[in-house]
Amino acid sequence: MLDIYAGKSALKQIEQQGFKADLFDYILGASGGPKWFVLAGLDRYIFAEFFATRQKPIQAIGSSAGAFRMACFAQHDPLAAINRLAQRYSQITYSRKPTAREITEKGRGLLMHVLGENGVEQILNNDIVKAHFVVARSKGLARFEASFLQGLGLAMSAGANFAKRQWLSYFHQRVIFSVAGSQLSVFDPNHMGGISVTLQQNNLADALMASGAIPIIINGVENIAGAPKGVYRDGGIIDYHFDLSFGPSNGLTLYPHFYPNVVPMVGLISP
Repeated sequence: MLDIYAGKSALKQIEQQGFKADLFDYILGASGGPKWFVLAGLDRYIFAEFFATRQKPIQAIGSSAGAFRMACFAQHDPLAAINRLAQRYSQITYSRKPTAREITEKGRGLLMHVLGENGVEQILNNDIVKAHFVVARSKGLARFEASFLQGLGLAMSAGANFAKRQWLSYFHQRVIFSVAGSQLSVFDPNHMGGISVTLQQNNLADALMASGAIPIIINGVENIAGAPKGVYRDGGIIDYHFDLSFGPSNGLTLYPHFYPNVVPMVGLISP
């Protein structure tokens, strides 16, 4: 069963104009690890059919698994890309006691398989689907790879987020890697701020890898080209399911989701 949730203004537009692709100027992809499999069938339709004839740009924003999905959407053949992601993701195997290094290497292999030979160029030069990957730049103890230090830093982050969401920015900085000329505006009711970095040939794969770098389980990505020096981790640390609004366009946001509710940030991140 497919449930559709809409605010009053959005519902009025849909009732008047129908559920049409041109109503939406933004599409979101949430974090959630393998939960995204729930949406795989819907992604195949949305990416390859619902938006197939779209003529105006749509901003495709994702964190973690959602960023990987948006990277598929922004390729010339999004159906083939999402199928590559689903197939390889479901077939990954690990040793009995995998290390973070092993899981990281498998994750990088998955990434390169999804992008293929020309995926980077296609994402960067897509005139319609404008990709944005949300990443967290870790500060303090969370920047270390040592499990104990990183875990302590993440626990402090979770505590800060629970006490006052804005305090999370003391431990992690929101970084949004965006294709050139996309003109995305982000409105955060918690005023955590963040920076925008332009996606390029030499940083797209690293930015996408960082967006899915689950703390402790996967190694962070250091010093991404074009971005401030530091260690970059899973975008879900800050924006697990998103509590943001976007501009400058007034179009609606399409948010395919596996939950009926939104969780901005959860504890130490659910893989």
